[in-house]
Amino acid sequence: MIRWMTRSLLALAALFLFSLPVAAGGWATVEFDPLPDEISAGEAVPLRFLLLQHAKTPVHEAFGQTIEATVNVYAKTSGETITFTAQPDTEVGYFRANVPFPLEGTYDVTVTTNVLDTSEVMPTRLTVAVSTPAPTVSSAVASAGLPIPVLPLLVGVLLVVAAIIASVRIRSARNPTTTAHLS
Repeated sequence: MIRWMTRSLLALAALFLFSLPVAAGGWATVEFDPLPDEISAGEAVPLRFLLLQHAKTPVHEAFGQTIEATVNVYAKTSGETITFTAQPDTEVGYFRANVPFPLEGTYDVTVTTNVLDTSEVMPTRLTVAVSTPAPTVSSAVASAGLPIPVLPLLVGVLLVVAAIIASVRIRSARNPTTTAHLS
């Protein structure tokens, strides 16, 4: 029974480790072009961004599929998210969308796609003002995200550790050590 469990754990660990390169291939980073210094409420802002597979290669398609990019605008004050479809630009890897910011406040802007995972990319934060005072515009470093999802990696490490512990226990059960006490 224990031998079967050990073999099963080792097989699961091996399957997991061999699947990591496949999981690692479907991620991308997003780099926004310079944003306007001032954004006023009610103004539509042309957002242009570069989608880089593996933080290196500009892409309009991946894994044989055309990439459909969506700009997600999350209003921090209301908690509402509005999405806009981005159109591919003529330059490979670039997309653009005209995004209206209806009210003053702080917005987090993210990009998602139908093919590549951009969930680890930090959002770009915009502050929209009522009138002419200059809002603050700060963009988080897009490549700060982890390229490989952390949870599957941790599960794989735990499986390997469990297999090692099980095999050590099996060996010690087969060869029990006896200690002699001298009087």
